[in-house]
Amino acid sequence: WFGGRFIEKITNIHNCREQIENALSNYGHVIIQKFLSDVYGGDKRIILIDGKIAAAMKRIPAQGSFIANLAAGGKASHTELTLREKHIASVVGKYLKRHGILFAGLDMIAEYLIEINVTSPTGLVAINQLYDINLKKKIVNMLINRTKKSHLNFPHT
Repeated sequence: WFGGRFIEKITNIHNCREQIENALSNYGHVIIQKFLSDVYGGDKRIILIDGKIAAAMKRIPAQGSFIANLAAGGKASHTELTLREKHIASVVGKYLKRHGILFAGLDMIAEYLIEINVTSPTGLVAINQLYDINLKKKIVNMLINRTKKSHLNFPHT
């Protein structure tokens, strides 16, 4: 959910039924994934534009929290991607581009892909500030270039 809202940690697997039933009742669905304690050190948001890695940042949770989303109090910091993270992002980027998704955000914890954001790949403002770049301009230029290329394929009237 947006900004890490409604994310809960199940602390007792044997008594989690009520917690899951409450989530189903309140939200209509649940997503359950293994908890990766490495998230306390931060997760990584990787921005893909036109199927390629454009930039990445590390998001560090606020003290005492495991939710790294910036909207939930996480702090943005510089990061480098590992070879494994670059490989995963490359494979996912090619797949997304092949399916018409030209702008996306990948979230990774400890070199594991945990989420692919295609409807709200946030983080551009923080990344622009961290690295003094302009991802919005990159996105617009990519769209303009793709439009020009696709225009060449239209029959002339």
